[in-house]
Order: sequence, then C-alpha cells, then structure tokens
Amino acid sequence: MTSKPKGALAQVYSDGPAIDPAAHYDQWAETYDKDLLQTYGYRAPSFGATGLASVLEDKQARIVDVGCGTGLVGAALAELGFQKIDGVDISENMLAKAKETNAYHTLILQDVEKASVIDEATYDAVISVGAFGKGHLGPEAIPGLIAHAKPGAPVVIFMNADPFVEDNYQRHFDQWEMARLWSVLRIEDHNYMDALERPGKLVIARRAVHRTVESQKQATARYLRALGHDLKARAETAPTLLPFADDLLAATLEGPTRGPHDDTPHPTLALLPRTVRTITAPEPLKDAVAKAASVLDWKQVFDDAGGGIDRDLAAGMFAAQALGTYGVFDSTSIAVGIFLLAPNIAYPLHTHEAEEIYYVISGSLTLQHGVEGQRFTVSAGEVSRTPPHRLHGLETGDEPVLVLYAWRGDIMCKNWWWDRDENGSLRRTSWFRGHGKAWKIEASEQVTDAVYAEAHKDL
Repeated sequence: MTSKPKGALAQVYSDGPAIDPAAHYDQWAETYDKDLLQTYGYRAPSFGATGLASVLEDKQARIVDVGCGTGLVGAALAELGFQKIDGVDISENMLAKAKETNAYHTLILQDVEKASVIDEATYDAVISVGAFGKGHLGPEAIPGLIAHAKPGAPVVIFMNADPFVEDNYQRHFDQWEMARLWSVLRIEDHNYMDALERPGKLVIARRAVHRTVESQKQATARYLRALGHDLKARAETAPTLLPFADDLLAATLEGPTRGPHDDTPHPTLALLPRTVRTITAPEPLKDAVAKAASVLDWKQVFDDAGGGIDRDLAAGMFAAQALGTYGVFDSTSIAVGIFLLAPNIAYPLHTHEAEEIYYVISGSLTLQHGVEGQRFTVSAGEVSRTPPHRLHGLETGDEPVLVLYAWRGDIMCKNWWWDRDENGSLRRTSWFRGHGKAWKIEASEQVTDAVYAEAHKDL
C-alpha cells in the first residue's frame, strides 16, 4: 500500500495554498479516471452509490450528483439500475467526461457555493462524493445540498475522514438535526483507496419532513404498527408480550390534533440525534422509529425539579408519546411512546398498577426489581417487561439511552416512589398526573406488609 499520493491528487491534499477547484479539475480531467481507478483503486463512488441504494428503492427516482466530476458516481448508480440522474460540477472539462458515460440526463456547470440554478426540493435523492474536504467544499455548503432534496428524501455524502474530524462536521450535523433540517441515519467508515490509507466517512441522511399534523400522524402510525408487528414476532418466544402487541395492533389511531408544537432547546434533547443513529432494531421498525422521533413532540417527563424530584432526573428524562392520553393518538387503555434518557441518571424504585415494557433500542439500561433485587442489564435490541405493581427502578450509564415504552391497563394510575425514612422504614410517595398536567405529589405513607408482598410477587 502506497503511503503518499502523487501528482494532481497530491496537490489536493497539499499543505500549500489551496487549489482553485475549477482550474485544477479542468487540467486533471483527461487523466482523472486513470489516475484514481488504476493507480489508487478509488472506491468512493461505489461506496456512495451502494449507500444511496440502501435507502432508495425507486429506480425511477430523480437524483442529483453534486460534484459529479467525470461521472464515476453516475456510472455506479446506472449499474445499480437508476435511470434519472443529473450532475453538477464546477469544472467544464470534468462535465465533458461525465457526458461520455451516458449515465446523466442533464449536466449543469455551477459553483455550488454560489446561488443555485436548481429549484429547492427538486430531487428524490442527493448524492455528493469527494466534493467536501481540503481544497473543496466545507460543512457550510451542506444545507444547500439538503435544499435540493424533497422532504424525506435521502442525502448521501462521502468524504475524507480527516477534515470530517478537523472541521467538526459532527457538530454541524447535530445542529441541523436539532433544527429539524435533516436526520442522519448512519455514518460508516470505509477506506476508499486500495493503494492508499485513505479513511473516509459515508454519511447517509434524510431531509427532514416539514412537521405538519398529517406528517406527524403518518409517521406516528407507521411507528406504532411496526412496533406492534415486532412485538407480535417476539411473542412467539416471549408470550407475555402478546397482549401488548394485540392491543397495539387493535388500537384505533384517532384523536384530537395536539401538535406539532415548537421545540424548546434542551441539553438532553441535543442527545437525540446520536441515539437515533445507533438504533438497534429490525427493519421496518428501525426506520419507523427514526422518522417518528423526528416528528413527535418531546417533553420532560418530570418538569417540577423543585417539587421533590432529583434535578438530574428531571432534566435527564424526556418522552414523546405516540398513543395515550396526551399522545398523537388517543387511548385510555394503552400508552406507547419513546423515552430519551440522559447519561448517569437514576429513576428510583417505584410501582404502578399498569404493566410496562421497556424496549431498549440505543444504549443500555440497568434495572432492578425488588428492594433487594439483583441488578441486570437490558441492552439495545432487548425487551424487559414489568408486571403490574412490581417494584422496579432503573439507571443509565455513561451513554444516553433510547427506549420504546408501553403501558397497559390503568394508564392514569398513581406512580408510587419508595424510599426509607430516617428510621430505616420503607415508605412510599404517590405521584399523580392529571390529563395534560405535570406530575405532583399526592400522599406519603408507610409500606405495609401487603403492599410489600404485592410489589415482590413472583420475585
């Protein structure tokens, strides 16, 4: 494996003055393919094309290849069956070579850092391979690419890993996710030259769907159905999940319009993009959760930090309810949604009349059942059920956690938190949340033998 690039490729990565992209690639166009493909075993176009194909099934989709160069990406997409590809590049000579591939419908000479000649939301997919990095485009150009995509359309970028890290692209990605500009589905690492050590980043994202009542309901319904079918399949080996699956699949997805509402920035919500990128769940649930998380309304579970709740817990526990008494869809018998938990929080031992499941999809939870119960871990991709009235608590570790949750039964029940008084006796405090209200303390009492026995039944 060669350690250093030579010739025109070396000039791109030189520590000297930055190249003039138009002039540089006009001069390099004639030998570009030979230099990269034959000399270095350039594989980035293949990685980009297959990455796009993994999230775009429609072969008639309109695709724009930004920084298309000599057409290597277009040719790779054409081999995969895509037929409607446009190309944009700053170099006239590179575009002439791209035309020879016969892969493109339209080729556009344009500096993408200037005003675009492409109408916003024109394309079913946007791809850019090798256009970002040293001597090329910077992260500030990505919103312009996203603008070319229709709402919900994939945006795929392949770039060198060094500028990705040095210019902190991840920080920009997270900011755009929180602004609901796009959602990053995953980031893959690939060495993209056989003859060189050239680590690259394949970014697969989607332009965000404008949050309307209809888009929120569609994404939420898809999530609920996907979760119901997933639980149904799991019930073959875990029968206690079957009632949740049956209730969920039988639910009538109706209700008053409650959202979408404007987001309130919060440090815990800023963790949502990274948890969504690391979801462990089978398709179609994985994609359905990612889309639902981007359109649901997120709220602090316990917003009364001064009312007897640990401040870290109050600030570190957010929920987006899809189905229930305050969700997108109405139900008084089952509540389903998503929890986002910050690192290093502890939810104390508590009981409630409703039975519950935690379906961890990113990170891991440490659970405890019973006062003296052995702690156990629920990892991403695993489901834990808590029977009615069972005493249980949970903790997170050093990473944020994304959890799908469901309650069955009396979903408006009290939540009893257990602790010990100054004498070491067990007491419990009831928290209750009225319809659309915050959790409030109602009463505190000593734990009786009968209550203790019910909370530890079958343990």
